[in-house]
Amino acid sequence: VRDHIARVIPGFDGFNDKIDIPGGFYLGNAARDRQWRTDGHKARFTVAAIPRLGLPDGQLRLMTLRSHDQYNTTVYDLNDRYRGIKGDRHVVFMNAYDIEQRGLSAGQLVDLTSHFADGKQRTAKRFKIVAYPITPGCMAGYFPELNVLISVKSFADRSRTPTSKFIPVSLSPSA
Repeated sequence: VRDHIARVIPGFDGFNDKIDIPGGFYLGNAARDRQWRTDGHKARFTVAAIPRLGLPDGQLRLMTLRSHDQYNTTVYDLNDRYRGIKGDRHVVFMNAYDIEQRGLSAGQLVDLTSHFADGKQRTAKRFKIVAYPITPGCMAGYFPELNVLISVKSFADRSRTPTSKFIPVSLSPSA
């Protein structure tokens, strides 16, 4: 199969030899090589307005992310060696300052409630706080576990993908 791939795909010549050599395959990068694939062969820059991303007092920006052993929504393991998590995916990563400011503590269980323009209450219950060096005002957790917080009416303008990197949430201690 590799011989067939080597004959068909550019850059894969010698596939069987290169597969065992660290760095054996080169994935090109046109920008790094300063090869601009534009009409004038020059880079094009655009200016975009910076959006106002403020939130009401008490709310944080939640982003969802994948763990190490996850491919899209398929979860293969409850561990995440990227972030040192073992045996649990019901966690939220928070900056130590945000934890302290809210009178919470690492390891504490909290409920997260999202706030979207449709006014509908969406809550994810019993997520453990993990102190993590994330930007103050932001937090992160795994999807699909936190998908319940996202409004189906909140999506990106062009791609129409769900708003999973800017979910406005508030926290309360779990009962």
